[in-house]
Amino acid sequence: MSILPEPTEIVFHTTAIRRFGARIRCHDISMNEFSVFVAIVLVAPFITGIQAAGPAATGSGIPYAGAAPVNQHTTFGAVPRDRASYSLPLAGAAIADVVRRFEPPATTYSRGHRGVDIAADEGRTVFAPRSGTVTFAGQVAGRGVLVISHPDGLRSTLEAVSTALSRGDAVESGQAVGKVAAGHDCRGLAACLHWGVRTSAGDYIDPISLIRGGKIVLLPRNEE
Repeated sequence: MSILPEPTEIVFHTTAIRRFGARIRCHDISMNEFSVFVAIVLVAPFITGIQAAGPAATGSGIPYAGAAPVNQHTTFGAVPRDRASYSLPLAGAAIADVVRRFEPPATTYSRGHRGVDIAADEGRTVFAPRSGTVTFAGQVAGRGVLVISHPDGLRSTLEAVSTALSRGDAVESGQAVGKVAAGHDCRGLAACLHWGVRTSAGDYIDPISLIRGGKIVLLPRNEE
């Protein structure tokens, strides 16, 4: 990408210089003032060009009230424009059923909550949040985990679930993929479903940002 000013910018700046020069001839300003003006006009477009050549911000989404702040260690990656293609992976669930929000870690290995927890009863049907391919189905640390890779490069992790699916199985959006199982720490609830989403680069994003109208208000609660 060139950082040189566009031709239209050059015409504009040279015109401004000519007009300023006319003021010199009329003794409105001094030659020193004119020199400073020319320097600013000629250098400004190059500074602007350099700034524009920097990395563009990526990622978008619909934040919900009380969302954890983003910091320099949190990358949101490429969030699909068509958020309507994602849905909550739990039968009959609403965004208001989220009992623990997304809390991005300060660093890759820092504490945080890399997804959302949705209140559920054990045995409740779990659905694919979007079409994709199963890339993992098995036990991790004693709980059932199902990972679905989506065509847009995002990857959903659902836990704790019991499923009959295997690696390589194709699933459609909204297809039943398993049942809520015990094993995830639901902070006092008998059961819940954890839904995490990562980009192809391995960065975590807020799953609720993928849901159209994804806005939620969480009331604070006392924790030990």
